[in-house]
Amino acid sequence: MYARVVILSVRGPLVRKFMIAAHGLDMTKGDYTFLDVEIFPGSYWGDHDWETGDEQDATARKAYEALLRVSLLQPANDDFQIFAEKVKERSLRDYNYSISDGEENIHYYCCNQLQRRKVVFLFKKDKKLFAFHDDRGSPQQLSNFEN
Repeated sequence: MYARVVILSVRGPLVRKFMIAAHGLDMTKGDYTFLDVEIFPGSYWGDHDWETGDEQDATARKAYEALLRVSLLQPANDDFQIFAEKVKERSLRDYNYSISDGEENIHYYCCNQLQRRKVVFLFKKDKKLFAFHDDRGSPQQLSNFEN
C-alpha cells in the first residue's frame, strides 16, 4: 500500500492552475492528497484562494475540495479571531489552562481546508498536541510531543 501525496509550495495563482489541471485529470476524487504549504508572508506568494471571478471558479472550487492548506501564518480576518477566542475559552473550560495573548510556550498551527470552511487549530502544551476542529466536538489530545 502506498500514498499519493502532492506537496505544493508555490505562488497562489499556480496552486489554482495546478488544482484545476489535477481536477481535469480526475486526480481530485480521493486517490491523491494535495497539500498547499504557505510558509512566508508577502505579495510575491499571492492569493491562494480558489475564487478569482473568472469562468473557472466553479471548477477551482470543486478541485480545492481535495486540497489541504497548511500555513504557519496566522490569519488576520475576523472569523479567525473569533475562532481563536473560542479556542482560548475551550482551553480554559476543558483543560483548566489559560492561553494568554502572546504566550510563547504555545505553538499555533493552522490548516485551512475545503475553501476555508473547515479549520483545524492545534496547540502544544506540556509535550502534548491538542486539536480543535471547527466548532464541533471536544478538543482531543492527538499525541505526545518530545520537543
